[in-house]
Amino acid sequence: TSVARLQDRSPAIRLLPNPNNGRFRLFVEQANTAIQARLYNNLGQLLRQYKWADSPIQSGISLDVANFGKGLFLLEVQAGSHKKTLKLIVQ
Repeated sequence: TSVARLQDRSPAIRLLPNPNNGRFRLFVEQANTAIQARLYNNLGQLLRQYKWADSPIQSGISLDVANFGKGLFLLEVQAGSHKKTLKLIVQ
């Protein structure tokens, strides 16, 4: 008998450049679903929520968090049933 391998169908989620001055581009590849994101500070407080109808694969989504100042932030991204938390560093 053979064992069937299940391929990971989770979308690739990237945030570039990181670290930077507060202006990022979020890339969610292979996602044919609505995208949601939540930005938290290092104390776990929710700062902002984002929602997009679909994912621009090549151009990415612009995020400007410079008005929250310098520091470490967490961006929780959900694409369909897949969820990933990314660290953002604003210098």
